[in-house]
Amino acid sequence: MSDLVLITARAGILSAKRMIKAVNFIRLAEIIRRKLNFCCHAVMETVKAASI
Repeated sequence: MSDLVLITARAGILSAKRMIKAVNFIRLAEIIRRKLNFCCHAVMETVKAASI
């Protein structure tokens, strides 16, 4: 019985860690996307200014 509880607890901790990693990855991807959007926007503004 105690073995089953340990295994279940371990599985729960592992899945929780996976969830945390997934959430962190999504957050990181969002930050990167924002930075890229900002950079792209700055580049486009520069190109527009140069072409005028």
